[in-house]
Amino acid sequence: MAENAGRNVDFSRRLDYEVDEADKKCSIYSSSRRTRRWPMVVFYRIVDLSGMNAYILYNMHQPKNTDRGDFLKSLARSLVLPHLQRRVGCRQLPRESRLVIKRVLADYVVEEDVQSPETSKGKRKACSICPPKLHKMTVYTCVGCCNPVCLQCSRPLYKNCQ
Repeated sequence: MAENAGRNVDFSRRLDYEVDEADKKCSIYSSSRRTRRWPMVVFYRIVDLSGMNAYILYNMHQPKNTDRGDFLKSLARSLVLPHLQRRVGCRQLPRESRLVIKRVLADYVVEEDVQSPETSKGKRKACSICPPKLHKMTVYTCVGCCNPVCLQCSRPLYKNCQ
């Protein structure tokens, strides 16, 4: 009986040590944010532990060790990239958000088919900058966000100034 108790104590101490080591590793590169909602705390903890486990598995199968911070950044980028690429084409997203996403994905986003001015000439739309009560119709679109813009709200952009 005493022998089993000794084994249980040793197992418990070893388990406590391993949990403490995992906590230390997770606290170095943590994804958690300050929150009062306990499900979010659990979610952040799961993300931290999953990142640590993925790093361990990655290093087991790679001949050279990589920095954990670099690995977590590349992991986060590879998980977020498809979602951002899908969101950048969403027209319901505010223009500023789309521009920020385009800036973030500048190196990764494959250029979409941009409508040429000749194809959009026949389609008249309301200016996106003017107040709705004015309802100014225009055939011109912004080069950056493709929103309709009347001539009074726009300014010329020369090819050499890009």
